[in-house]
Amino acid sequence: MITVFLACLSGLLLGLLSIGTRLALRRCPSVLTGAWVMNTGAFIVVALAAIAAGATTADINLSSLWPFLVIGAAVPGTTQALYIQAVRDAGPARTQLVMATAPLIAALLAVGIIGEEWGLSLIVGTLLIVGGGISLAWDRKKPVGFRMIGLVIAIAVAILSGGRDTTIRMALSEVSNSTSETILVKAAASLLAASFMVIVWAVIFKRRPYNLRQIRTAILPFGAVAVLMGGSYASFFLAFDRGTVTLVAPLVGTHALWSVLLSTLVLRNIEAIGRRLILAAALIVAGATLVSLTARDEPLPLITNSEKTLPGVKDSGYGPLRGLYTYQTEGSEEIDVIFNPRHEYPEETQTSITGSECGWTELWVPLKGRVTERELCVDDGNLLLKRYEETHTFLGSAESQNYVCDETAHLLPQDITLNTEWVFTCETENTKETWKGSIVSRILLPSTGLDPILHLRFQTTITGRTSGTTLKELWVRELDFLFVKEVVSSKVSTDTAIGAVDYIENYTRTLIPSALGPAEQDQSLEDQ
Repeated sequence: MITVFLACLSGLLLGLLSIGTRLALRRCPSVLTGAWVMNTGAFIVVALAAIAAGATTADINLSSLWPFLVIGAAVPGTTQALYIQAVRDAGPARTQLVMATAPLIAALLAVGIIGEEWGLSLIVGTLLIVGGGISLAWDRKKPVGFRMIGLVIAIAVAILSGGRDTTIRMALSEVSNSTSETILVKAAASLLAASFMVIVWAVIFKRRPYNLRQIRTAILPFGAVAVLMGGSYASFFLAFDRGTVTLVAPLVGTHALWSVLLSTLVLRNIEAIGRRLILAAALIVAGATLVSLTARDEPLPLITNSEKTLPGVKDSGYGPLRGLYTYQTEGSEEIDVIFNPRHEYPEETQTSITGSECGWTELWVPLKGRVTERELCVDDGNLLLKRYEETHTFLGSAESQNYVCDETAHLLPQDITLNTEWVFTCETENTKETWKGSIVSRILLPSTGLDPILHLRFQTTITGRTSGTTLKELWVRELDFLFVKEVVSSKVSTDTAIGAVDYIENYTRTLIPSALGPAEQDQSLEDQ
């Protein structure tokens, strides 16, 4: 509910913003000066909110802020002056109605680029929004001083704003462990870049938005509007940190309704609010509401294990007890590409073990879109790795690699001695992994003295479309081949359409002691 509240609050403040902008233009008709005062004032508002929330200089990190500086320079840096001109030429109500199509644009981009879901309500909502736009186009009543160029500019701003929404969601979703203060710092950085960009455009067009006389004229009316803009932007960022584009953007789009209602009360004589305009508002808001039904906040995945074996599969009976195991987890994955997306793994993750014909299957899902599945077999006492599949998802794009291992793929040969090495390979259509394994040590759990733990080490060399190295260390219970601890350090490079992309993953997961059994709860492998 907090996401819905923040998105609706942002929409309400945007509706007030359009009315305030029209009134402010009466006092100061300079578009660039008004845009500069609005962006600068909004930056101050959000920066103060970030400080009040606990932000410090440690939260100012260029490596994490640069995407938001770029976004802010484009929107609202480039669009703010255009928005003010649209309000001046077409009026706030019509401008906001055109801007209400921005959620549609954002939703389409989110579906196409970052893989958010397309559903019936999104389709129907799209038709309603288009219907609202047609109703607006047929409206014959025009406000005082109306110019068609205002609607054209508003359409351009709507397209850029829709792209901004999706880009911000992409950038925020790839930054883990965010807090309210760090989100507000990112919002403030975006507004700071926007303020600077207005000056850049003023220099290009040989204007002076920072003229002291003009600023004195604009600071009171546009300063008041800046408070609304700052509040809307802060709510906007906080909502996008929690919710999907298809949920947040349409709810923010309710600013059209507020703008029409407030224009009716405040600017009725100027705005020429007619029944067709109200119908357009109703259709667009109804469409936005339906669009919002296509998505909800999604929690981290939970593995369910209602079946001990997969349907139609005969359980071999080898390996650990079938069921769900919980691991204490620490680590992350990241890629070296736009936004430098990084995913921190949660403190606890689960592994599901189900039976198979030659052994069992392990399924580990630390995050949505991050999956490891391994099929293990037992043959004459040897632990074999039959196949495994790795899935990683960044920026809405999932990459899966399904490896099939050769017949000598022993994770644990029966008669191997300490420090003796063995080699096997696993391959996909375009990538080959060569594993070199050894047994590092043999540990006895003091609590029972009966269950040896074997510490295995594998140095993996990857060649082909993906290349690099991975170090895997496994602690395996000799009794039933249960993995009680796993440490992975991987750095690889994959050829893609945009060139080579580096992928780095480091994690440690340790079976929580209570999962080892009642007689072993006093022993942890954290320090082994």
